[in-house]
Amino acid sequence: MGRQEALALQEHCAQTCTAHYRAPELFEVPSECVITEKTDVWSLGCSLYAAAFGQSPCDGSALAAMSGRVTFPRQHTYSKEFCDLVKAVLQVDPAQRPSATDVDNLIGTMISQRGTTNTAESTPISR
Repeated sequence: MGRQEALALQEHCAQTCTAHYRAPELFEVPSECVITEKTDVWSLGCSLYAAAFGQSPCDGSALAAMSGRVTFPRQHTYSKEFCDLVKAVLQVDPAQRPSATDVDNLIGTMISQRGTTNTAESTPISR
């Protein structure tokens, strides 16, 4: 991707992507950047965090997205495995994020290790 394409992508994302769920690489798109599914994995992490804790892990600024800081409320009912999954998918460097297939496998492992069933009384990611 050339510089002109990178700037066009950055502008497109600024207009069409919700900032609170936008991957860091879409705030400042480098010229030699390849956008992959791992950009969507970041958004999935933001969605998981928001569903669990009622707010985005980032304030929608490039600085927050690029900081790499993911904090969790002090008292919550989610397992360490769930929090580790969220941290993994919210890695600033896309090369460090798991792929969509990896995320699927991690969630499958979490569910099978907990031995839970799909009932109203249990959820595979809470304690």
